[in-house]
Amino acid sequence: MSSEIRLPTLILVLTLAWHRASCASVSEDLSAGFDEDANELARTRRAACSEGDCKNGGICWPGAVTSSTPPCLCTDAYTGTYCTNRINFCNTTSGGSTLSSSPCQNGGTCSNTDASPWYHCSCVPGYTGTDCEINIDDCASKPCANGLCSDLVNDYSCSCFTGWEGRNCNVNHNDCPTGACLNGGRCIDGNGTFSCDCSRVDFQGATCSSKIDDCASSPCQHGGRCTDGVRSFTCDCTDTGFTGDRCQNNINDCASKPCINGLCTDLVKNYSCSCFTGWEDRNCSVDTDYCLSGPCQNGGVCSDGNSTFSCDCSRVDFQGATCSSKIDDCASSPCQHGGRCTDGVRSFTCDCTDTGFTGDRCQNNIDDCASNPCSHNATCVDGLRDFSCSCFSGYSGKNCSDDEQDCSPNPCQFGGACLERSNQALYGNSPLPAPFNGSFSYALAAGFVCLCPHGTYGDNCSINPNDCLDPATNRSVCAHASNCTDGLASFTCHCLPGYEGPICSVDINECERFGQPCQNGGVCKDLVADYACTGCPADYGGKNCSVKLTGCDSSPCHINATCEPLLLQELPSLAHGYRCTCKPGWSGPQCNETTLASLNGTSSFSANFSTTADCTFELSFRTSLAHFDLVRLSSHWGEIRVGAHESSLVLFFINASSSVIDQAAWPISASLASTDWLTLSVSLTNGRATLSHSESGVTQLPGEQLVDGLSDSFKPNSRLSVRVGVESGSGIDGSGGFRGCVRDLRLVTNDSTLVATEITAESSNSTWGVCSRSMQCGSPSPCEAKTSSMCSDMWNDFVCHCAADFGGLRCSVELPSFSLGVGGSVSSAMFASAAGVSSVYGGDSWTIELRLVTLSRGAFLLLLGDPSDSATTPRLLTTIDHSGRMSAQLLHGNGSLIAALTSSDSVATGDFVSVKISVSISGRSLSLSVSSSVRSASLSSASPLPQPSGQLIIGGFSGLRAAPAPSPDSTGLAASRTKKSADVSLSRVASAAGNVTAFRGSLRSIKVNGDTPLILVAGNDSFEGLTGAVVASESKDIVPGIFNNTVCEEFRPCRNGAACTNGLYYSYRCVCHPGYSGEDCSVDHPDCSSNPCGADSFCLERSIEALYSNASSLAPFNGSFSYSKAAGFECVRIMAPTETAASSEAAAYDFLPTWTIAAIAVAIFIFGVLLTVSVFLLLLNRHRNGKLSLGYFERQAPVLENAKRRSAAKVLSDLRDRLSSRSEHTYLASDRRPQISTVEKYEMAPYDVINDAETKPDEVSPEQEVEPAAGSNRFNSELSSAYDVIPDLTASQKQQNQRAAQQVKSNQPEECC
Repeated sequence: MSSEIRLPTLILVLTLAWHRASCASVSEDLSAGFDEDANELARTRRAACSEGDCKNGGICWPGAVTSSTPPCLCTDAYTGTYCTNRINFCNTTSGGSTLSSSPCQNGGTCSNTDASPWYHCSCVPGYTGTDCEINIDDCASKPCANGLCSDLVNDYSCSCFTGWEGRNCNVNHNDCPTGACLNGGRCIDGNGTFSCDCSRVDFQGATCSSKIDDCASSPCQHGGRCTDGVRSFTCDCTDTGFTGDRCQNNINDCASKPCINGLCTDLVKNYSCSCFTGWEDRNCSVDTDYCLSGPCQNGGVCSDGNSTFSCDCSRVDFQGATCSSKIDDCASSPCQHGGRCTDGVRSFTCDCTDTGFTGDRCQNNIDDCASNPCSHNATCVDGLRDFSCSCFSGYSGKNCSDDEQDCSPNPCQFGGACLERSNQALYGNSPLPAPFNGSFSYALAAGFVCLCPHGTYGDNCSINPNDCLDPATNRSVCAHASNCTDGLASFTCHCLPGYEGPICSVDINECERFGQPCQNGGVCKDLVADYACTGCPADYGGKNCSVKLTGCDSSPCHINATCEPLLLQELPSLAHGYRCTCKPGWSGPQCNETTLASLNGTSSFSANFSTTADCTFELSFRTSLAHFDLVRLSSHWGEIRVGAHESSLVLFFINASSSVIDQAAWPISASLASTDWLTLSVSLTNGRATLSHSESGVTQLPGEQLVDGLSDSFKPNSRLSVRVGVESGSGIDGSGGFRGCVRDLRLVTNDSTLVATEITAESSNSTWGVCSRSMQCGSPSPCEAKTSSMCSDMWNDFVCHCAADFGGLRCSVELPSFSLGVGGSVSSAMFASAAGVSSVYGGDSWTIELRLVTLSRGAFLLLLGDPSDSATTPRLLTTIDHSGRMSAQLLHGNGSLIAALTSSDSVATGDFVSVKISVSISGRSLSLSVSSSVRSASLSSASPLPQPSGQLIIGGFSGLRAAPAPSPDSTGLAASRTKKSADVSLSRVASAAGNVTAFRGSLRSIKVNGDTPLILVAGNDSFEGLTGAVVASESKDIVPGIFNNTVCEEFRPCRNGAACTNGLYYSYRCVCHPGYSGEDCSVDHPDCSSNPCGADSFCLERSIEALYSNASSLAPFNGSFSYSKAAGFECVRIMAPTETAASSEAAAYDFLPTWTIAAIAVAIFIFGVLLTVSVFLLLLNRHRNGKLSLGYFERQAPVLENAKRRSAAKVLSDLRDRLSSRSEHTYLASDRRPQISTVEKYEMAPYDVINDAETKPDEVSPEQEVEPAAGSNRFNSELSSAYDVIPDLTASQKQQNQRAAQQVKSNQPEECC
């Protein structure tokens, strides 16, 4: 190729390269707040400046190097060759000499600083501003109360208004001179003036100088005479006809009723009579004849009547009461359509001239179309004295005689010929188009027909077919989007750069046309009107891969970042640059700005971004928490919150009114709390949000959850504020702030990426550049092993999950207990809205756990929500129903039911019961757990529900009755007083709760929303170690601790001497003596029921107290009764008399003569019989009297009495049978009784009182038992029968037994009320 050809080619190549370089835009990802100017991005170092030469933040000179170019480009605060000289901003220099001028004005003292503007001015009093240039306005506080303020230097001056004085014009000057007010007037001081009070004297005026004339206003009416007084007047009404203090009342002259047949009108000193019809004279006393005056006119005949007259007008042409009105027969306008009426004598005539009508009343219309006035076959329509023609289209005029000119001007385009359809001469001509090839019709005469030239068509030849479109494809005939110009049956293609040919179908190959311009192994790729060199080596660039890249030669990228050399400009001169690809946690042009921040739960940082396009927020984080509020995106339309709850990413959309309008949750793996790095992104596109995440490592796990249907106001179109690490207690979870590390917060749009760094972000206690931690729940665990269930690692802290009854940092503090309703009070505790009591997870979920012990049934327990009757949010009401079961109801603000649950078992057991109540508005669920039984329900409301708000009330409220005091046997032995609480009025809640009382019982281990303890006593700070506990804002009649009842002392429930021990909340325990059993030890074991003594003995039970305290009885009955020895029985054996005599005689024969021995034996036998009978009679009598005195025990324990009665009756029956069976014994005399020879003793094993083992007293069924009173009568009858076989007692013995019975009775306990 010749040089003449190569030179133009080279010029063309260079021209295209320069044009492309000048039009291209290089956009580099720097950071928010950095200028994207190409010169800033193109900083390089010349050979004379190496890494580290420039100090104090200076960089090597970035531009072209000349002999006058300094090696370093310094920051604002430093100068010198290598930026080593600190500029003294407190003194300006000129030519190397220091001047005395300082930037601080008005005597301010200057000192250099390390931040812009690099100096600080300490101002003298009275001045402020960066350079002390502003005089502080001492008048800003408006010190002059009644004056004008003038600002001075560190002072002010007041110019007081008239009447005021003092430094601040706040002292009122006394303006009353001596004698200012005359005639006794009182002077009143004003502001710079004075006034006189003349109200107490008879003078007036500014100084009370003018005498007051009270008659000057003529107060006396109707001619009354006025007499002036002291601020008063009097009126003399004599001869005026009026009366009153001002002569204002007219004297009634009609009071005497002077008008006899009329109405009286009162006048002044006179009266007037209006007479009734037929009466006249002054007092209406004269009758009137009305026909005397001739009242009937025009020939009418008068007829006089009673006080009236009448006229007969039938014979004349007049009418009316006096025949005075002429009859007008035309008055009713009988002539129609404008006919003229002429009145006659009771008749009329009509003149229809010029009306267009005829007839006696002009009622018939005249036809104006009879002469056929309409032309061109138009239709005539008759009118009133007129006609109208309905013309065919194309004709006009009154008679349709005008033919409209449709072809003037010519409507046919492109020179087409116009033919009018109304031209009848054109019809019947077959060469012409329709309708001219047919017959003429007036109906089709309107309009025109165009004869179009070749290439056009249409009614007016206006359609020129687009020859630029291919009819087969309906696409342009010009290829590659080239422009096309349409002609008449032709087209012209205007090719875009890079194409040629008639239809621009030929693509110009610039690689071939420019002779393969790529160098250094670059491969040329043909483009449209251009070419590109691909595959250039990493160290070469430029249009033709011909430029050696040097941007990374000085290693400008920090922290192991990857450097990519760039060619920022090739023409007209080379400009090199670089791009740094940063490692995670770093950003900036040189990757020397950290994006890594460590947050401790209370720290945070924020960044502000501006965008007008769809965008995506990206953020990486690392934590050990499963609940946190991570980031907020705020703008004028509201905010977006992103955090985690229960191992799920959660996103909330909140509008400007702080209402949640939509939300999304995305379950993620357990790595959320595994301290691995996670990345989340929130994309806002066309009013729709996308929440996605990925986990760290090689494998990315994308996932997304869409929130659709957001309004257009959510499109990012303004300034956005992003806050990471929200303040505690204010976010998605009640635990609030984020603990962990965050890095690489960026806003990504289609054309830019903005990154938040330590430099650009506003930090609040965040630690930048590090992410270190230690395991918090290692071994050994910081939590108490016996009182905690789990330790949660909170990144830089730990949380112990305590057992039910414990709390505190390490679960080492036992949770307090509280007693409510003590002494019959209405106890209540109220918690105002607070972070510890308000709900978690977006504010719509709430849980409370507690343990309670109570016997109350039909009682209020707690209310969550707004307590007022005007509430608009849901309320959770929990009560104990009348069967003792727990009831939880979720109610609307108006009291209507949303959902309700009732426990399966009773909680009014007197033992501690665990209760857990949960409600979730977003989850639309209600849950009630009592012990291990859980019940749940779905919320039935069809419309979205707002979250519960307001207060938490526990125990009771105003209007509730106090719960009755429980009794040990739940029979209500002790009634309580009724008190009222004045805490809250809850009429709708009370209606929903039904007939309930306040809660009475004890609560312990009360926790809300997990591990937050509640303290029910307001103002109580004595619970040390309970971190995070919430104390009631108000409380009433709540006693800390478990109420120690006194059941044993109040009710004495244990019988038969058993020991009573008070138990938990109105419970007790009886420790029975041997021989007794049952809950209250009322069951006496029937020791003799099985007849253990045999046929020759009878059985005596040791538990029969009436057999004791008789010295003549056998042991143990000859001593005092003791419950500790009451178990068991005694067998009494009866011997025959012959057996006794034989043994006595054998002994006597050894010492005495026979008759002596016999006499002694008989005497001993008689004495023994008498003694034995006396002892038994005494014992039986005492037993009867003692039994009759046990009325209290008979009423309290009828089972015990029946058992004792049967035992006593059994003993007496056996004794009677034995004594009356004479065939079994030998008697010395007819009146002798057998002797008791021996007593056999048997012991009964004690009962197991703990296991409540019981023994049936005998085989008598409960149906066979009798009432205590009837039983007592039966027992008396049995005793009387026993006396029948025993000798009568002497009078002294009866008296002794009666005294013993009275003593036994007096020793019995008094019956309970």
